[in-house]
Amino acid sequence: MKDSIRRKLEKLDERFEEISRLLSDAGVIARQNQFRELSMEYSRLGPLVERYRRFIALEEDLGVANTLASDKDAATKNLGEEELADLAPRILAEELELQRLLVPKDPQDDSNIFLEVRAGTGGDEAALFAGDLFRMYTRYAESKGWGVEVLSESPGETWRLQGNHQSRHRPWRVFAAQI
Repeated sequence: MKDSIRRKLEKLDERFEEISRLLSDAGVIARQNQFRELSMEYSRLGPLVERYRRFIALEEDLGVANTLASDKDAATKNLGEEELADLAPRILAEELELQRLLVPKDPQDDSNIFLEVRAGTGGDEAALFAGDLFRMYTRYAESKGWGVEVLSESPGETWRLQGNHQSRHRPWRVFAAQI
């Protein structure tokens, strides 16, 4: 791990401990705005600090495994080499996860969006496309666990695009009731 990343993680660990002490202070508890802000920062730093501490524990285990692997006894040396082989990918995975967690959060991540899907010029085909687009966005949002609320809608015709017929590149139109 780069020294700059390690220093950053050490500072965040210290900040986490400082916030923990501040949250138990009666003066901070009395100031609700400060208490709320510190609580939010504490919960944001929690997963990162937990990962960092897990990474430090793995590095300590790596040191022990290196000591075992350099032992003169063949059985101890073999055990140390097995531990080294097991620890290397775990340390790499933790390091990558720590780097991912260090990426700053977008302030808009917790915001809601309003998405308007309208059929443009193009008649029935535009309405069909808008309906398919709406269903696509709805399914995507549901797959991510996001809530979807329709504020208003204007249902279109009962036509639905079925697909290409044989090798002609002409879409079929069928009534929605036939599907």
